[in-house]
Amino acid sequence: MKIVIIVVLLAITAYTMGFGISLWKEKQKFGAVAFFFSFACHTCSSVLFYFEILIGKRQT
Repeated sequence: MKIVIIVVLLAITAYTMGFGISLWKEKQKFGAVAFFFSFACHTCSSVLFYFEILIGKRQT
């Protein structure tokens, strides 16, 4: 099940990065930068939360 979760998260990440790149190519640089910053913040918080669950520091 963990492998499925990781594969799905990687697919979502690839799709999202593609959207940001398409914004950049359409000369919407400010929107692309804001999008990548928001995506990075959400990704970091999600990854940290996931690893807290894996190592057992947080109960769900």
